[in-house]
Amino acid sequence: MPKQYHLIKRMTGERGFLFPYVSFLAMLLLLATTTSITLYKNNQQLTFYQMEQIELESLRQMTVAAIKNELGNEQLALPFSSTKHTFPNGEAIIQYQSHNDTTLNVTIITITKKQSEKLWSTAIPLY
Repeated sequence: MPKQYHLIKRMTGERGFLFPYVSFLAMLLLLATTTSITLYKNNQQLTFYQMEQIELESLRQMTVAAIKNELGNEQLALPFSSTKHTFPNGEAIIQYQSHNDTTLNVTIITITKKQSEKLWSTAIPLY
């Protein structure tokens, strides 16, 4: 008579041998799925905030270039109170702080089309 293995003996009995293992594997699969979905949602939100930060930085750089251009073309006289620039991806409000012979200190408020906002305190070199 062939030798029966202990595992097969236990599986043929009706004592509920497989249910704990199957339920444990099902719980692991469910846990892995929910964790993956949560990580995906968090990555989407993180990507949104990173893109907004890039847009805010781009607005600041465009604003600094616009101020330098206006000062170079003498369209803007120092000291000025406040000016507003509108760009394709948002707008910027520039508030004069102070200046000397080499630098212009301004506060720039950048606002994207999705209403993200950041305040920059910037020193712009004067040439």
